[in-house]
Amino acid sequence: MKNSIIFFLLSGLLFSGCADRPSSGIRGSRQEKNHPPEASIEAVKEKETISLTIAPESYPVSACKIKAKLVNRTDERVETGTRYTIEYFDKGAWVPVPLPENFGFHDLLYVLESPGEQTDSTVLDLELYLYDKPGGYEPGKYRIRKTVRTATGTRELTAEFRLEPTNLP
Repeated sequence: MKNSIIFFLLSGLLFSGCADRPSSGIRGSRQEKNHPPEASIEAVKEKETISLTIAPESYPVSACKIKAKLVNRTDERVETGTRYTIEYFDKGAWVPVPLPENFGFHDLLYVLESPGEQTDSTVLDLELYLYDKPGGYEPGKYRIRKTVRTATGTRELTAEFRLEPTNLP
C-alpha cells in the first residue's frame, strides 16, 4: 500500500513541468466519419490502410503535447493501447527518447472497429504528451512510434513532426 502511494506521488511530480498534462501520456476520443466514395487507384490504396498522422506537423519546442489521429480504413478491427514512443532524428538515424524513471502509461485499450457500409473509416483522435527528455527537447525532426494489433498481426506505425525554436520578442 505504501509503495502504491509513493508511486502515485512520483507520477504526479513527473508531469509537474506542464500544468495541463494528465497523469497518462495519451488522451483519445473515438469518432466515425462519412466520406464520399473515391474512384482513383490511390484512393483505393488509401482506403485499405491504418494510418497515424500528426497535425499540425510543426510545434514550438516548448510544447507539452501534440495532436495525432489514428485512422482505420481496413476491413479489420484495430486495437491499440496508450503506449507510444518518441524518437528524434540525429545524424541520419532515429534515436528513441528514453522514458523518464518511474514513468508509466495507463493500461487502456482503444478499439477501432472495421468500417462498415455506413462509414469508410474509423478515427481515434489522440493527444500525445511529450514526456520529459533528459536535457530538454531541441528544435528538430521527431516522430511518434505506435503499435497497433489486428487479427492478422501487429503493425508499427510512425508519424513525423517538427519542433521549432520558440521566437522570443
